[in-house]
Amino acid sequence: MTVDEFLGWEPRANGDARHELIDGQPVAMAPPTFGHTRTILAVLDSLRSSIVHQGLPCEALPDGGGVRIDATTMFIPDVMVHCGERLDDEARESSGPLIVVEVASPSTERTDLERKLIGYFQLASVRHYLIVMRDLARIIHHHRRDDGAIVTSIHGHEPITLDPPGMVLGNVFPPL
Repeated sequence: MTVDEFLGWEPRANGDARHELIDGQPVAMAPPTFGHTRTILAVLDSLRSSIVHQGLPCEALPDGGGVRIDATTMFIPDVMVHCGERLDDEARESSGPLIVVEVASPSTERTDLERKLIGYFQLASVRHYLIVMRDLARIIHHHRRDDGAIVTSIHGHEPITLDPPGMVLGNVFPPL
């Protein structure tokens, strides 16, 4: 299945399961736990606050919209930041996210750490890919430098500077 076919098929998918498309195959996404959802909201709130504080022409969006990787792969990140012209209200995908965030769960951890890392950085627009490891209270931050190299750092409760665009992701974990 292509991404274009997937975009026509997915809304009619059976039941409440949401799907991503990986190498032409629809993959059902398990309903999130409340802890997973709370973490997504903490990330979203922090990024939105930073956007407002810095006066950036960006928007942070929760899961729902897709990111087309190639003709047969579309991921649905937990949070994405798009900068520049506002995405159309009827759009179902962003072709140019600057930041993508996945909150890892036992069923998605390997895909988040491997397939999505490679996939997201196939897109020239992606500068930051963050994997939130909720159970470990850690965030793995992959950042594309200006020279194209991907640098990885691991963070705990400290704020993370995301430059560009000049945002800060604050602590998204419960207090110690």
